[in-house]
Amino acid sequence: GFRLWCAYPYVTLDLVGNSADWPIYFKSALAFSKGNWGDVNFWHAPFYPLYLSVFLISFGETSAVLFYSQAVLGSITPVIIFLICRKLNMKQGAFIAGLLVAVSHLSIHYSVVINRAAPLTIPIPLLVYLLLCLRETFGAKNCLQLGFLLGATFYFGQETLPILALFAAYLARHLWKSGLPYKKLVFHSSLIGLGVVSVFFSLNGIYHAHTDQWLPLGRASNPEHASSAWN
Repeated sequence: GFRLWCAYPYVTLDLVGNSADWPIYFKSALAFSKGNWGDVNFWHAPFYPLYLSVFLISFGETSAVLFYSQAVLGSITPVIIFLICRKLNMKQGAFIAGLLVAVSHLSIHYSVVINRAAPLTIPIPLLVYLLLCLRETFGAKNCLQLGFLLGATFYFGQETLPILALFAAYLARHLWKSGLPYKKLVFHSSLIGLGVVSVFFSLNGIYHAHTDQWLPLGRASNPEHASSAWN
């Protein structure tokens, strides 16, 4: 409810233009949805507008669709925080933690605005939850989901690399100590890699078809500042 209430003024006042990057993301999302890849800004985190284009294709090409869709998805985060605390046997604290995230002004704001921080509020907590679930069950579906989340989180925000490196190290340690037969170990690791690669090609397939080049780090270099993609 808080998130929908926060989204309402953005929708009614059409505040897409009241930010440095929002118009760029919105324009690129529209370009992705229409297949006009030449109009996509591949320097401004292009995986994020590619993600937004799914909502535009599904529900209509307006900014209201983006604000409300992200608000609804953002409401999942408090539930994930609740589940994480339950996994850590903090049954009484789980409700309090979920409630605090649900009413946090920053969590509400960044689950609504057209900013790549919006989707990042979901995959990072979800990665924590899935890694905690590995202590109980570890199947092919979990591996594929983990790989996809690792790739998507990096492509949403490259600054998450240190966090993802810690997650990957924990995952590698868990696999090594799981006692799985060698063939299953390779199979599970391959599924994680497949999840990462699926994210890689979702954006790179489009970029390569348009420019005959690749975006291994998720965005093109900025020609204005002559900075590398890594920087």
